[in-house]
Amino acid sequence: DGDVESYSVEDVRDQLELYLPPGMMVGRRVRKRFEDGKLYAGWVVDVSPADRFPVTVKYDDGDVESYSVEDVRDQLELYLPPGMMVGRRVRKRFEDGKLYAGWVVDVSPADRFPVTVKYDDGDVESY
Repeated sequence: DGDVESYSVEDVRDQLELYLPPGMMVGRRVRKRFEDGKLYAGWVVDVSPADRFPVTVKYDDGDVESYSVEDVRDQLELYLPPGMMVGRRVRKRFEDGKLYAGWVVDVSPADRFPVTVKYDDGDVESY
C-alpha cells in the first residue's frame, strides 16, 4: 500500500528477523542472550540436517552448542554490520501477528533510520 516508516539500526536488529535457509547459515555470525543476561557472540560452524539439533554454534569463549533451526531463528540473533545488510532477506512480525518477508534495499548510516526494507507486498519501510 506504499506506507513508508523509519526506524533505527537497533530497531532493525530488535524487530526484523534476518532470514537464511539452513544451508546458508554456516559461517554466519550469531549472538544469543543467556540466562546471566549477557549477550554472547559466536559463529555457526556446522549444519547437519539429519541431526535432531542440526545447527552447531561455536561461541567466542570456546563453548559449543547445538540448536534446532527453529531455535536459531527464535533465540539467536544473526548479526551483520550495517554495511553488509543490503541484499539480505528479512522477515518481520507485524501487529496483525503475521510474518512479512522482504529485502534490505538500502543502508544509509548518516540517516536517523538508515535501513530500508522493501517487503514482498510492495510496502517500503526504513528502520
